Amino acid sequence: MLKKVSIFIISIILLTSFAFAQTDSTSSETDSEDIKSKTDNFVDKQIEFPQPLQILMEIILGVKGTISLSGLIIFIVSWILLLIFIASILEFTPFLKGGIKWLVAVLIMILFSISGGTNFIAKLFLGLTDLFNFLEGWSVGAMAFSIILLVIIFFILSKALKFLRNYRDGIEAEEEGRKIGTSMAVIKATGEWLNPRKK
Repeated sequence: MLKKVSIFIISIILLTSFAFAQTDSTSSETDSEDIKSKTDNFVDKQIEFPQPLQILMEIILGVKGTISLSGLIIFIVSWILLLIFIASILEFTPFLKGGIKWLVAVLIMILFSISGGTNFIAKLFLGLTDLFNFLEGWSVGAMAFSIILLVIIFFILSKALKFLRNYRDGIEAEEEGRKIGTSMAVIKATGEWLNPRKK
């Protein structure tokens, strides 16, 4: 599921960003620097939410005040990936299944965002782009790099969780098999005791 969601997120974001520049291009020979400038201006655009929506954004995503479009996208992607990751962790609990698991995951994410967790992760990954010179002054590239890095890390973590889950299931199956074997041996021994063979 994480793989499908990740591919969908990356595709939509990148296509949306570059489509904006292509729409504004009036010449087939538009200079690449002009496209880069337009896309950067687009994702750097500051967004200010109306008061009711601002409260909702602060509670759910942890977004306070104005934020750039690229920053908002990073926040949303981080939130979705974290939600999926937390839901995957909750699968280890036998009493949280189906819709209840996702409801608990959403509540955990809201508490995490209110405490500043989503804000920290989003800014951390955006800050990592400063380590690469070719991304300097390139907002779209920095945003895309941050999203790809987020997806890769959460993909690795999801694989690790899947391995642990399979390992746990294997141990449980082995333990269940051992219990069944013990029960069969007890039944057999009891049967022989109740019906001893005549010599």
